[in-house]
Amino acid sequence: MLFVVNNRSHFIEDLSVRLAELGTDFIVRPASRPIDPEELDRAKGVVLSGGPLLLDRKLYLEEIVLDLGVLAEARVPILGICLGHQLVAETHGSGIVRCPELINREVSIRVLREDPLFSGLPKSFTAWEAHFESIGDLPARFDHLATSDSCRYEAIRHRQRPLYGVQFHPEVSGAPGKQILKNFLSLCEQ
Repeated sequence: MLFVVNNRSHFIEDLSVRLAELGTDFIVRPASRPIDPEELDRAKGVVLSGGPLLLDRKLYLEEIVLDLGVLAEARVPILGICLGHQLVAETHGSGIVRCPELINREVSIRVLREDPLFSGLPKSFTAWEAHFESIGDLPARFDHLATSDSCRYEAIRHRQRPLYGVQFHPEVSGAPGKQILKNFLSLCEQ
């Protein structure tokens, strides 16, 4: 079973549709309801959705911290999307910076490092972004996987565990996004 933590994402229905299309069993859980360690032991993986939260304002953060406490040392694959990506990075010591403007458009993502998350994709692909903030620096023990002209750290991965973050929204990024979700689900089956 895959847990999807809904951080008030306006793309949660799209994410649910993509996961259903890929044939995976999943439960959508609000960020205010923590995943306890026993549930996490039985999970195949976790997706942390995007959401409207601006981390510099700390709005709603008390609802999310409970999940992060359990997930911080989890060994199951985790994929943070947009806000989920920022939460992964902030939990591991990165700062969050405000973008000069709202980024709400397709961007060209450039893969910098080969990784199973990008298997079957070209070195450059188009993805949708919707955010005011991004991670300011690469957290310790993470690799920088992808970049774009609008966001330096489009994708990151922990060096010792299957813990990923992507700033863009694979759930609304067409075939490349669906391939990324498929690749993540494959990691969850290993």
